[in-house]
Amino acid sequence: MPDQKVVLRDFIPDDCKRLPGLLEDVWAFSQTEAYWKWKYVDPPFGTRGWCVENEDGHLVAFTGFWSRPLKMGRYQTFPVMLADVMAAGAYRGGGAYSLILNEINNLIRETPVFGFTNPISHKLFKQSLTKYVKIDSAIPIYTSIIHAGYLVPYHRRVKHIIDKMTRMIHRIRLLFSSGRRVSVRQTDRIDDAFDYLWTEVSEEYTCIQHRGKEYLDWRYMSGIGRKYQVWKAEEYGRLVGYMVTTVSVEPERTRGFIVDWLVSQKRDDIFRNMVHTVHEWMVGINADVMETWIPAHEKKRIQILRSHFFIRNKRTRGFLYGAGDGLVDEDIIKTENFFFTIGDSDYLTTVR
Repeated sequence: MPDQKVVLRDFIPDDCKRLPGLLEDVWAFSQTEAYWKWKYVDPPFGTRGWCVENEDGHLVAFTGFWSRPLKMGRYQTFPVMLADVMAAGAYRGGGAYSLILNEINNLIRETPVFGFTNPISHKLFKQSLTKYVKIDSAIPIYTSIIHAGYLVPYHRRVKHIIDKMTRMIHRIRLLFSSGRRVSVRQTDRIDDAFDYLWTEVSEEYTCIQHRGKEYLDWRYMSGIGRKYQVWKAEEYGRLVGYMVTTVSVEPERTRGFIVDWLVSQKRDDIFRNMVHTVHEWMVGINADVMETWIPAHEKKRIQILRSHFFIRNKRTRGFLYGAGDGLVDEDIIKTENFFFTIGDSDYLTTVR
């Protein structure tokens, strides 16, 4: 390990030119300068970050945050979400991480901080922020196997038979369609109706991140990084819900994801129609598997997913929410009050 002579400073837009190289060093893949600009310069909400440089001026670590509006009870709040933390191999566990964790500890005394963690980062941040942790939870991952043949490692004939069987089961399920009063179709335009939907529906949720027109356009329509499909549900010509999907083509399988949705808590029928439509589309494009995150307390919506052969995965996504004394309402800051989807995290923003 080199002598850890490093300095920490605030992120500036010009760092977007240097972040592709750091990401390549840390994770062996890269994203363009345009991607980092989209992520930390262009968002329709506040962002912040810290860069760590060694004595030669090389960027050796970075952490970045989104400060997207969060409706919490009757109020709009502005916590920060940890979106990125990375350090070059020689600087992990040394001075670079110490500087970053120290800054996060200072930040959390002033502003609530949360993040969607993997097992390694969950353990690291829970240990570092124990004093401030208000929620330490896990978001269930639900999976629907469309083509089970990809799970069979060798025998081609067996793979083919299993694929035919599972494909047939899914197609039979899709014959039992939901009511057609609500139409669901793809759209390539986010218009004012999405703002009206947010204003109307958000009051039904206790804790939910802002999902208005400007945010949705930036998040899913920018054309930077991953490609998304936005599905809008209309009833008598009025927007009553939306759902967002994406597809990841991997060497061993094709995975489809339900990334985001918004619909009235009183209208399970609309949610069912949207799930049915995107399920049908995923079967049609020969996706092998579908995945989504959904909070465990969304029981009616989970039952709808199960009716489309989604089962709870052994994997989960961690959820940590920390805040200094007096920064949050202790009666509200409970797991069962939060609504989150994959789209609320920075997961699936990249394409490898």
